[in-house]
Amino acid sequence: RLEHRGYTAARLLDKMMNGEKLSANTILIEPGEIVKRNSTDFFAIGHAKVACAMIELRHNFSTPLTPESVATKVGICRRRLDELFKGYIGLTISKELELIRLVEAQKLLINTKFTTSYIANKTGFSSSHHMISVFHRVHKMAPRKFRTKNKTDKNT
Repeated sequence: RLEHRGYTAARLLDKMMNGEKLSANTILIEPGEIVKRNSTDFFAIGHAKVACAMIELRHNFSTPLTPESVATKVGICRRRLDELFKGYIGLTISKELELIRLVEAQKLLINTKFTTSYIANKTGFSSSHHMISVFHRVHKMAPRKFRTKNKTDKNT
């Protein structure tokens, strides 16, 4: 499906670049997932320490990060970083880290056949039970049900 979109778009672009007239019919190509690249992965946050902390969270979410380790890494006390984080991001460091891990777990559930246990480990949750409890709290369903409800062609 994604490959088809790419080829269709490339054919249309080629025609346009060669000066050919396109039909009056509008062709809508549904967008796919946006893939973030390191070159475009930056944050427009008004505080340098908070921006550094966000980068640390995004790049190392799968490791056993703690708010204390992030604060140490960016050179500020944990309490102050949490205050700044809440002011600029609206969440504590712990909640933001949990959210980042949840989003990554969701992607793996939808796009792979990996087990819940494997996904929990790969996304930095302390255990599969912790990941399951976060899923229940946020989505009001278990990861297995989330996967079934959001299944793609890749993992059928």
